[in-house]
Amino acid sequence: MTKEEAKDRIKTLIEKFSSQIDFYKSSNYNETQTRQDFINPFFKALGWDIDNRKQQLETYRDVRHEDRIKVNGHSKAPDYSFNVEGKRIFFVEAKKPAISINDNPEPALQVRNYGWNAKLNISIVTDFEEFAIYDCTKKPKNVENANAKRLKYIYYTDYLKEFDFIYETFSYESVVNNSIENYAKNKINFKTAEPVDKEFLKSLENWREYLATTIALRNDKLEEEDINFAVQQIIDRIVFLKVCEDRKIENENNLFKLTKSGNLYQNLFQYFQIADQKYNSGLFNFKKDTITKDLEIDNKVIRNIITELYGKSKENEKEYGYNFAIIPVEILGLAYEQFLGKVIRLTAAHHAKIEEKPEVRKAGGVYYTPEYIVEYIVKNTVGKLIEGKTPDEISKITIIDPSCGSGSFLLGAYQYLLDYHLKYYNRLRIRNIELGINIEHKAIHNLPITPDGNLTSKEKKRILLNNIYGVDIDTQAVEVTKLSLLLKALEGETESSIQTSLQLFNERVLPTIDNNIQCGNSLIASDFYNKQLNFTPKEMRQINVFDWNDAFQEIFQNRGFDIVIGNPPYVFTRDVDFGSSIKEYYKENYLSLMTKSSNTRENQTGKINLFALFVIRGIQLLNENGHLSYIIPNTILRTTIYEGVRKYLLDNTNISKIVDLKSGVFENVTASTIILQLTKTKEDLNVEIVDNPVKTQIITDKSNFINKNAFYKNPSYSFNIFVANEEIVLFDKIRKQSINLCELVNVFNGVATFKNMEGIYDEKINVFCKKLLLGKDIGRYFHQWNNKYVEYIPKKLQRSRDEKIFLADEKLIMQRIGGILITSYDNEQYYTFNSVNNLLSKQTNYSLKYILAILNSKFMIYYYTKNFTNKSSLTVNISKTYLDKLPIAKIDFTNMEQKQDYDFIIEQVETRLDLQKQLINAKLENTKIQINRLLAHSEKQLNEKIYKLYSLTTEEINTIENA
Repeated sequence: MTKEEAKDRIKTLIEKFSSQIDFYKSSNYNETQTRQDFINPFFKALGWDIDNRKQQLETYRDVRHEDRIKVNGHSKAPDYSFNVEGKRIFFVEAKKPAISINDNPEPALQVRNYGWNAKLNISIVTDFEEFAIYDCTKKPKNVENANAKRLKYIYYTDYLKEFDFIYETFSYESVVNNSIENYAKNKINFKTAEPVDKEFLKSLENWREYLATTIALRNDKLEEEDINFAVQQIIDRIVFLKVCEDRKIENENNLFKLTKSGNLYQNLFQYFQIADQKYNSGLFNFKKDTITKDLEIDNKVIRNIITELYGKSKENEKEYGYNFAIIPVEILGLAYEQFLGKVIRLTAAHHAKIEEKPEVRKAGGVYYTPEYIVEYIVKNTVGKLIEGKTPDEISKITIIDPSCGSGSFLLGAYQYLLDYHLKYYNRLRIRNIELGINIEHKAIHNLPITPDGNLTSKEKKRILLNNIYGVDIDTQAVEVTKLSLLLKALEGETESSIQTSLQLFNERVLPTIDNNIQCGNSLIASDFYNKQLNFTPKEMRQINVFDWNDAFQEIFQNRGFDIVIGNPPYVFTRDVDFGSSIKEYYKENYLSLMTKSSNTRENQTGKINLFALFVIRGIQLLNENGHLSYIIPNTILRTTIYEGVRKYLLDNTNISKIVDLKSGVFENVTASTIILQLTKTKEDLNVEIVDNPVKTQIITDKSNFINKNAFYKNPSYSFNIFVANEEIVLFDKIRKQSINLCELVNVFNGVATFKNMEGIYDEKINVFCKKLLLGKDIGRYFHQWNNKYVEYIPKKLQRSRDEKIFLADEKLIMQRIGGILITSYDNEQYYTFNSVNNLLSKQTNYSLKYILAILNSKFMIYYYTKNFTNKSSLTVNISKTYLDKLPIAKIDFTNMEQKQDYDFIIEQVETRLDLQKQLINAKLENTKIQINRLLAHSEKQLNEKIYKLYSLTTEEINTIENA
């Protein structure tokens, strides 16, 4: 249907409504009739498949009717859920015209609560006569009126006037192209949003504090580890059972009824024991859990947790709270990920306090991987490996996240597998129907699909147990991952389906996945104890050694996992507890692999980040045909400390893809990240490079390819991913006719202090004080001292450097931290800070002033940024390793023309140095303008001479100028 046809359809509906408006607004005309006569035709006109003519399974319908939800303990559902590829985009709540949407707050509060729980940006209330759009990014309050958080209101007589807006925002075609997201960006202030995951996190933290306080107070024999375990188990069990309630698997208000009388925790524990008989999830395993049965917990604490969970203080009081029928499991995981960043500690008086875990504090927080990143990684690993395969073939594929956290990647992989299997069986079902096979007897009994179009619980269990594996060092994280996966396995189950499993098959509905999701340190095996055995039980729990071959014997008999995915921790090894023993282990088991064929210095162990070790470990976990994909910092591409990792990757894997994500992927984090994708096979040498321009999705239609052998030629094996193949040819040509900078100069850093700016003064306090330049004091061809002094007493400095560096007759001084080369000339014997590179001549024929011109030239800026920065928007260290390899145009001093060009460049540099000083001291604006014009002309002449020395063609020069 075209846009004009849609407009005509809606015009007809308007005329129909106007013709009998009094009848339609009477009490005799109900909501069902409104939906059939007006609302359904309205959205059909906008291109939505209201009647499921595509014959999609319920999960994948464009429009789902009566999405199963309970609110405030009463059966209730939003009338429509509008979806794209199975993903909810917005809800529509239908009313009859007799209800005034403009004035009545109840419909608005209902739809806002639905949308808030589903973490949708907007939703709609309509009776056709009125059409109201609401912001759903904040939890509704029962005191709010109908106008609160309303983004737009349209009366039916204005539908044609507003048709362009309606069509371009809510038509199926527009929604598929992100119209709702774009509308929300323009209309909603997301800085003030209160998404359901953040509210749920607040609740989790409150519950932890309630429980920790009372358990520590009433159970003085328990240790920290016991209390952390007990609190986590109780919260997880309560949340699990409330989810079951909201999904109509458990009876309504079961938990709430337990708070009426008696010992509330014992009431709750008896319910846990009943749940064990039904679910068998490991969550209620009281053979392993010997702690929680006999706990003493104040009634007030249990009552507070459960009433807050229900969003009410009295059974019939109307509140708008958590609605686990539609809160996606992934959103629960997002809240839990943050929750896991803190731990319960005991004071000397056995009082509980909550504090951030040390590793989280050092990493600057907990960062949840955005959904679009998880989906992309899963699609490009799991998706590629299972494509075209049968369920039987897929059952042999194993997927591991070795640092699973709250399980976001495993959830994504599991969901992908569930979707694939459901679509696979549905195709068979349709084929059976087309072949005339009796659907009631043959197809249903042979295919693991329920009558309402879901996978059977048995099939979901089979997939989970066969395919999904995870490890994490944090016991709490492991429990949350298991909880998340089990809640995912429960999706689509009903009280009836569970009773069928219990009665017909004598089988509890959930599997025990303790063997799939295990707790341990993925990086440290039991050989850690070869050199030392005298650890305390607490230390052993914290080190948490883990033997992969023992934990997953069958998998390693088949040579390893098929897929390794995840977001490994970004923590420097220097920040890991137990200092020297663990660092020595890392050195022997990981750094030794890196140093065998590279220049990585073994004494820099502490500068290596754990994510790099997880890259090595991940490769070791793969079988010979395995696939790995991580999201990791982009420092792995260029930072010299990761030279050995890059060499290991080049030697042992095929790097199939690198997606550059820029910065801002993680909330409140500026660090740039990449997605690294590789396989163990080495058949294809081409690396696909995706320069991703946005933060909410990954666009791959503008990728290019680089032959990985080009990386072998780079200094420190850097991965210069944004160098085109023709540029590789150009740079090879330039290197062959140049001399490396390291042959002409020595590079030294400036002084380093023990603490930031310690020993740096604004005045000369004694005879040891020397004039000091910081990196920010240096510009191109000039520097300006800002009255800083360093107290140059070597023992007071962390690194004093050889004083001869600063006392040299001349040196080049360069900003060491930045995106491009910025260099000046110093013949006044300034001392420099650690943010400065000092370049001292090796007394060759090449003048430092000639080298200065090259370093500041457009050509060298182009060469350096292309080869060594990977378009980083952040400051990066300008490493000596890369400076040493900069190609300086070679001069044949016997060649008259080259010697003249060389002399001209030095003359121009001396002129520029003088002009820069004049510019700094100039007071009149016109004088400054004239000097700047002269400097611009001089720079143009310098660049032309330098292009000539490098023998660059007109086309190559244009490329550099445009860049």
